Amino acid sequence: MAAAPSAAAVAPGVVTATAGPARFDESDAGLLGGSSWDDYVRETAQLGNSRFVRLTRPHPRASSAARYGLNLMSRGKNVGWVLDGDPERGYWIVIDENASGELSDDPVRTLTRGAADWRADVATAPRVEGGPPTRFIVAFDGKRATSYEMSLRTGQLMIDGRPLGFTIVCMDADCSLRQALRVGFDLDGDGNVDVSSGSYERYDLQDAAVVAFGRSYDFDVTAGGSRLTLRRSKVARAPRPTLRPGSAAPVFEAHDDHVEFSLVRARGRVVLLDFYAEGCHFCVEDMPWVVEVHARHAAAGLEVVTLAAEAAPTMPTAWPTIVEPSPGRVAALYRVEAYPTYFVIDRDGTIACARCRRAEADRTLAQLLAKRAE
Repeated sequence: MAAAPSAAAVAPGVVTATAGPARFDESDAGLLGGSSWDDYVRETAQLGNSRFVRLTRPHPRASSAARYGLNLMSRGKNVGWVLDGDPERGYWIVIDENASGELSDDPVRTLTRGAADWRADVATAPRVEGGPPTRFIVAFDGKRATSYEMSLRTGQLMIDGRPLGFTIVCMDADCSLRQALRVGFDLDGDGNVDVSSGSYERYDLQDAAVVAFGRSYDFDVTAGGSRLTLRRSKVARAPRPTLRPGSAAPVFEAHDDHVEFSLVRARGRVVLLDFYAEGCHFCVEDMPWVVEVHARHAAAGLEVVTLAAEAAPTMPTAWPTIVEPSPGRVAALYRVEAYPTYFVIDRDGTIACARCRRAEADRTLAQLLAKRAE
């Protein structure tokens, strides 16, 4: 009996593989924060975006020590929550699952004690009617509240006898939501697939192409994330930039009305790229810091540019602000997936700090600008 034809014989240049079962990625915790009710009201006062649902009143059962916050999903909305309790009696959480702005009509979920924290495996209303539920894990270690929202399905492709590991990433365990699918490839061959935000090994599904082993491939994922297929591209592509510290920063020119910015023309100055989004309360919270940093270092050679998604900050700034559609061209070039995101670029056009938090950016700027002063 003749052997079945191989995939290569049936379709030259096509490689396909099945992904394993989905599991939550606990290496990528989202910080939920949380604050008192009064602080919550103040911090969310400027959120006018329809994707956010602000809480209108505290939970009737909550104590004065309860934490309130945003950044959990239900019905496709960013909704509020309250976390309360103590180590002796345990902790509980209520999420605005019906996206009403109220918590009193939502279920109380008890967190289960584990080896390192208390947690709850949550399923809220689907993004769209008839779709799968939105799933995530909420964890609390007694100090910080975090969430695990990414689910992973892993596998391995064989390309000309060489293994290429891959990971399919779904948000909220919903692999049917194709616009939220990500695919990671082990491009550096270290045996791990880096699917963290902005990694050069992590691709959006709409990127559609990857360079592996020196060759360009178009890729696609079946509905549900069960299978990955690569096809040799007709057009050769260059490998994407890593965006790692020490690598060259991708150059760009951007303009908005009478404001423009060129990274090439900024050579010789230290540059802070501030990626900002409308409705992002962390962006609003950080803006006074950006103002202070600019005032402190501008004379020493710092140039700041804000790349704003959809709308400019309401706070007036003394540096260029470029408003882009979302996703914007420059944000896509720097693979920005969360806001605020900061890059620090040195005088030679090299990335000194990539996707850094405020404290790290502050430290890096001080070091770079101190060198010129010396």
